[in-house]
Amino acid sequence: VLLAEKLGRFQAQLSPSGIDQVEVEYAGEVSEIEVAPITIAVLKGLLESVSDHVNMVNAPVVAQERGIRVIESKASRPDDFASCVTVRVRGVQDRLIAGAVFHGGQPRIVRIDDFMLEAIPEGPTLFLQNRDQPGVVGTVGSLLGEEGINISRMQLALVRERQEAAMLINVDALPGAAVVERLRAIPHMIAVQLVEL
Repeated sequence: VLLAEKLGRFQAQLSPSGIDQVEVEYAGEVSEIEVAPITIAVLKGLLESVSDHVNMVNAPVVAQERGIRVIESKASRPDDFASCVTVRVRGVQDRLIAGAVFHGGQPRIVRIDDFMLEAIPEGPTLFLQNRDQPGVVGTVGSLLGEEGINISRMQLALVRERQEAAMLINVDALPGAAVVERLRAIPHMIAVQLVEL
């Protein structure tokens, strides 16, 4: 449930407007249990940025009021994990985020669109997409260091066919708008998004 809420929260911040449909797919062991509360947690995370009063009780009603169609599906076997939850939103922009709970109960984000990674969804987080070129990771680290922002975790991912890379960076303090703009100005940078998990 905690993972599902964070996946919904992440989706809401990556796709802040124009969500028409939410698809939640359960694969592996999780598909064998009652998933309704998990889907509701996804909706709560997705909608809490647009409504101060959304909770586990009224999240489905708030989604319905906003015209968001919710689809649940189950698959018997995930590709790489004992259990996996995938949340795809459709609308102005289609986005896919998948998560898994590793042994010990630690939730992880394991996929963002085509990028495969293994990241802990926690606190202020930067999601960066860039052309796969030497020096980008070092430039990002140096820039954040200059701004006094400590990196607590960093996960890298690559889609070799498109020569695109992604970074999911957990930071100790929420970067301001000026820092985000400096990151966007780095050569070979495609997109920079700040999310609070």
